[in-house]
Amino acid sequence: MLPAGQPTTASIEVTNSGVATEDFFADARLGNQVIHQLAPLVNPTTSLPLSPTTTPPLFIMPSQSNATLGLAQANRPVAFDFGFGDPDIASSPAGPNAAQAVFAAPELSQGVWFLAPTAVGPFNAPVAKGGRVTGFMFAQTREFDGTAAPATGDAFAEAVGLDDGGFNPVTIDPGARGRINVTFTPTGARGTRVSGTIFVDTWSFLLGFGDEVAAIPYSYTVG
Repeated sequence: MLPAGQPTTASIEVTNSGVATEDFFADARLGNQVIHQLAPLVNPTTSLPLSPTTTPPLFIMPSQSNATLGLAQANRPVAFDFGFGDPDIASSPAGPNAAQAVFAAPELSQGVWFLAPTAVGPFNAPVAKGGRVTGFMFAQTREFDGTAAPATGDAFAEAVGLDDGGFNPVTIDPGARGRINVTFTPTGARGTRVSGTIFVDTWSFLLGFGDEVAAIPYSYTVG
């Protein structure tokens, strides 16, 4: 039982049993699924046609996601491919100057997804410059526990715009141990029961994705 409005900190000890140094963070989730718009990694508005040197709209897909919607809105007819390398999903028209694509699976690949727009042909001359397109992505993912604040921050909560406290994972060398603190500040009426899972994840700043390495269930009653 945890008193409402009073912070309580839990501590997780992590041992890196691998052969490489890893960055670890905590990700606290509740049991139900919700839909979030993903925060773009780069400016989601770009030129159309897309230049070979231009980075397409990029987004981070949170872990524990099972469906996603990609959407492109432009000032001329547009289509796009999107995905995480594989699958590479083709869009369908969603209006005169819009396109969309939906993908669902038991669990989607977490990490960086792209949305690569293209002008719609056929063309009898080079595509005229001056087109503009904006990409959007949405994900159905397991709900983040807003009463839990990992000291590491949460890369996946940040990906949906929920964590602006800064991402600061714990770096642990092979064979060494580290500690992750998670502070719970319960809300709600007395007697409210809260249950969820703290996922302990690794993160690669170079590749832009994380792997879940442990899942720790938790529950408490608001006192």
